[in-house]
Amino acid sequence: MLLNRAILTSLFLLAFGTTFMRVEAMLSPRSLEIQKHYETAFGSTATAIKFDKGPVHQLPNDFCVFEVPPGSKSKVWIYATCGMSFGDSKPIEVFLISPKKAPELVELFYAIAHFHLTGEHLDSGHTVNFGRPWLPGSRCDYGILSTMEGAKVQWANIEKKKVHFLWLIPITKAEREYKIKFGVDALDKKFVEKDVDCEDPLRQSAI
Repeated sequence: MLLNRAILTSLFLLAFGTTFMRVEAMLSPRSLEIQKHYETAFGSTATAIKFDKGPVHQLPNDFCVFEVPPGSKSKVWIYATCGMSFGDSKPIEVFLISPKKAPELVELFYAIAHFHLTGEHLDSGHTVNFGRPWLPGSRCDYGILSTMEGAKVQWANIEKKKVHFLWLIPITKAEREYKIKFGVDALDKKFVEKDVDCEDPLRQSAI
């Protein structure tokens, strides 16, 4: 499925501006379960960040994004949703790997969550349109949701519900079009052939 709506910057940033709040002591019990899952998987303390502009009232009250700095198991920054699994949509959460601290990614995840919880359901293999480069100077302004097979982060039981944690990989427009035409497996093969570093915002397109 292709989400061809430029859902992300237009929905939150351009219309409403950008404001972030760190909310380290305001987590619900189910949010604490997800926080613990991320901290166990990535080996570092996860700090909750909330975004307070745009249609955030349509998300669960306890929705937030966790920022996980480099730790004992990782040398990169992780940004990850907490609350995409709380509604009636498919129970997923989404995380992205960044080479640097980038709190502006919080807004991106709010928009993705809004689409998932109020629009079409997202799942592994689906693509999203960021509406802008994911980091300055990057050619990647789309993303594909992928399963990180075998990773500790992949699955967790949250409030007795099995939740799938998906890796959001930034991709280029050409890669997104190739995926639409030939499928996810074909794009994966191209990534392997070109030895793509998915964490590098300045990487060349595999297509």
